[in-house]
Amino acid sequence: MGSGPVVPSLSDSGWISDNKSRMDYLLSYFYESQYSQTQFYYGNITSMSYILYQYGNNPTAMANEVESALTTYLTRYLSSVIVECSANVTDSISASINIYIQFNDDNGSPVTFSNMLLVSNNKIVKIVNANNTGVISTAPI
Repeated sequence: MGSGPVVPSLSDSGWISDNKSRMDYLLSYFYESQYSQTQFYYGNITSMSYILYQYGNNPTAMANEVESALTTYLTRYLSSVIVECSANVTDSISASINIYIQFNDDNGSPVTFSNMLLVSNNKIVKIVNANNTGVISTAPI
């Protein structure tokens, strides 16, 4: 079981409670949500696409906003959250946003996750996921 609140899903898994799956669902929601998807929570939806829209021409500002938004968002579900983001500009239209996330599990042990977003022409073209064992998997968008 994971520490903190469970994460809802519309899948047959129902409520998600283990750490790895919770983080996977939470990051998926962050990447897929739309800022204006609801009037009830308007302005309170954490959305990577909206951050990309706002800061697409400034990767450093985008990384800072991703760090701030993810810290606020993940703190709702996880304990002792630390988020660090940095930007690496590759050319005038491309950059990578490196995301490092750490939180504590039920036993107070740190759990870490890393993603790298490859951004080109104000679009996410690839998400690279590195886990604790050093294995890297990529998911084309």
